[in-house]
Order: sequence, then C-alpha cells, then structure tokens
Amino acid sequence: MQNFRHSATHRFLMLLLLLITTALLSACLAEAGKDEESNDLENFGWLQSTDMSMLPVNVLLNGLRRTACDEVDKYWSIARLGNDWKTSGKEDWSVAVLNLDDKNGTVMHDAADIRLFKGLVSKTSSTSGSCVVQRTADESWLAVGGYIIVSDGEYQGTINLQFQKEDAFESGITSGPIVTVDGCWDVPEDDSTSTCLPAPAMP
Repeated sequence: MQNFRHSATHRFLMLLLLLITTALLSACLAEAGKDEESNDLENFGWLQSTDMSMLPVNVLLNGLRRTACDEVDKYWSIARLGNDWKTSGKEDWSVAVLNLDDKNGTVMHDAADIRLFKGLVSKTSSTSGSCVVQRTADESWLAVGGYIIVSDGEYQGTINLQFQKEDAFESGITSGPIVTVDGCWDVPEDDSTSTCLPAPAMP
C-alpha cells in the first residue's frame, strides 16, 4: 500500500510538472514573433513645432516604444501617448525612427527612416505564419531636412527636423509647407527628473 501511494504521488507530481511546463511553453509560443515594448513613463522630453498654424505640435513626451518582429527592423517611436492610449493604442504625436537603438551621434534626415505621426498605432500581427509590423496613423509627415543627435542609445537625444506632409500614409510623396519640429528626450535611469525638462515656452 505504501508503494502504491508513493507511485500515485510520483505520478501526480509528474503530471503537475507537465501541466506547468505546457502552460509556460504556450505562453512563450504566444509571444513568438511578437516583439512589442511599451513604456508608460513620466514626462521625459518634448516636441514643439515652429509653426503651430501649419503643424500644431506642442507636447510633452511620455512614451518610448519599440515594435518589431526581430532584431533586424525595429520601429521606435518617441511619443506622447495620451489619456486613452491603453484602450486605443493610438499615440497623440510621435517621431518614429527605424532602428533607433543602432544610431549614434548625428543622424541626418536622409540616413534613416524618420517620420512624424499624428495618431500612430503600431503593432505586430501574424500573416500566413509570418510576423509583420503594421502601422496606421491619422497623419504622416516625412523628414525632408535636419537631423537627430542620439547621445545615449535610444534613451537620449535631440531633434531638429524639417517635416513635409505625405499625400498618403508612408507613401514618400510629400506636398505643402515644410515645418521645423524641435525637441529632445532623456529617459532617466532612476526617479530623477529628465534633463530635457522643462520644455521651452512657446514663442
């Protein structure tokens, strides 16, 4: 009888271990191909248009996000997430840079994929078994001049870019006025205040 109890206990423990392993494996598989990071942070920077009549951007930054399927193409957005971001996934305004964490020093506008978005929603999805990055936005503006200076990987930098509105989302075809957007971001390692704050007063 004692051997039977020992055997039954052993089988129960093995079954429990199998169930736990299966649950963990399922969670890992659910995340496979999905590499989306979001940081809901305190304000750590700002974006400001030099012509509010043409491009009404004057926001504090509180989101540093990465959406990617792998380590090859990583779409970073330096954003104002807004009050309803948790439910809508829509960023108020953001500057998005491809492979921002690979940049260092001064990066000219035409040396990287750099855009300004209003209402960006960025996510990954599975199509025919392959992971793809999907982006939609209310407006997209292409960087046609200027630069960013990346001084601490993706966590710190300054922005001085000229943007022109795209005729269609991420089409690369632009028209209309060219507007300068300045800004900076500095995500502190601890609870200290960002060196980019306070934001300058509007002229």
